[in-house]
Amino acid sequence: MQALSWPERKAAAMDDRREIDRLYQLEYGVPAEITFRFAAIAAAGIALNLYTGWRLAWAWLGIFFVLHGLYYLYLTSRGPEVKRHETVLAGLMFLVLMSSYIWLPGLLVLQDDEALRISGGAGLASLFVYLILRADSMLFVVLGQIAIVAFTVILTLVETYARIDSMLARVVMTICALGMVGYLAGTILVVRRRRLQAEEAARRSVQAQKMEAIGQLTGGLAHDFNNILTAVLGNLDLYDEIDTRQEKDECVANARQAGRRAADLVRKMLAYSRRDTLNKSVFAVGDFLDGLTRMSRRLIPESVRIELRCADPALRIEADEEQLMTAIINLMINARDAMPGGGRMVLDCRMRTIEAPRSLPDGSDLPPGRYVSISVSDTGTGIAEDIRDRVVEPFFTTKPVGQGSGLGLSMVAGFARQMGGGLDIRSSPGGAIVSILLPLRAA
Repeated sequence: MQALSWPERKAAAMDDRREIDRLYQLEYGVPAEITFRFAAIAAAGIALNLYTGWRLAWAWLGIFFVLHGLYYLYLTSRGPEVKRHETVLAGLMFLVLMSSYIWLPGLLVLQDDEALRISGGAGLASLFVYLILRADSMLFVVLGQIAIVAFTVILTLVETYARIDSMLARVVMTICALGMVGYLAGTILVVRRRRLQAEEAARRSVQAQKMEAIGQLTGGLAHDFNNILTAVLGNLDLYDEIDTRQEKDECVANARQAGRRAADLVRKMLAYSRRDTLNKSVFAVGDFLDGLTRMSRRLIPESVRIELRCADPALRIEADEEQLMTAIINLMINARDAMPGGGRMVLDCRMRTIEAPRSLPDGSDLPPGRYVSISVSDTGTGIAEDIRDRVVEPFFTTKPVGQGSGLGLSMVAGFARQMGGGLDIRSSPGGAIVSILLPLRAA
């Protein structure tokens, strides 16, 4: 096996919080898989006890599930900032958990009963497949997994030698067993290497996109501020050249209006960068959305039907009401513009439980927890797949020149992040659903 190259070593230098999230996803991220896995192990232990009368089966089940419970509690109790020693301890805990599982299948393959030998072999094979899929980041964990498997196989060989008189049979059995361990070790290391390389490539791609976004942001800001300054300076220059009071007042009014546009642009950028001053308060979503819906009627043409659906109007959040209102109106205007011929717009609120960290379109991760989802959906053409990942970039817009600054969704995403939530986007040919997810506040 070749040593990790520099990019792979760099990839192996983990983000510890992300690694803890990855370990959680591997073990508990897919409810159907974990339910099947635990049910199969429990059924196997119970069946073994009924078939053999071994109390060891109950001990095996008890130790395995207790250790799994401790492992689950450890992973879910880590805070936002995870230290390296916490990640290392998580790796050690998995090795202990793996050891608590493998000893019984290893014992079964030594039995004279053919049913027990086949069951033990199936248990070991399932573990081997699982280890390949894990492709752990920490090298000591991977080497520990290989060592545990090798130790189990060697013990099995030693116990089996006493039952076999033929030296040739012993040699063949040894070659096959050690070959299996070597092949398993090589496969685990190759899969790990490929995963690290893929993560490094993804990191580079994200960095390139960030640099592109910075360039786009700088260019957009320069363009918008240049237009504003042109309006301000042009009106001030014109003020010195005209004589009538009315015309002078118009110049001042135009310059003042341009100044307000500049202030609005700065406010949006502060929201995007999460540095805007917030006036948070706790309030019920139902009454807030009801008032917002009535107020926004004048912004939406009669050809667009607005529906308000709130599963639980008493749901409470802590947020800046004014900025939340601005964010939702932005989403409603986008939905309106997506239906020039008319259609249906639905403003929906409900509680959503996020079981595992969820990646969002702006590249951030939404932590597990309970959230209030405020969604705006339309019956337009949806968002094209090739631009879906770019719609939250600052100054990216699909509207004609002069009809949109491209700060709408990026501002909404920035506000949602500042509130401890995020912005989620789902789209299909029949329309789009854009959701602001904000942490649920207990009553």
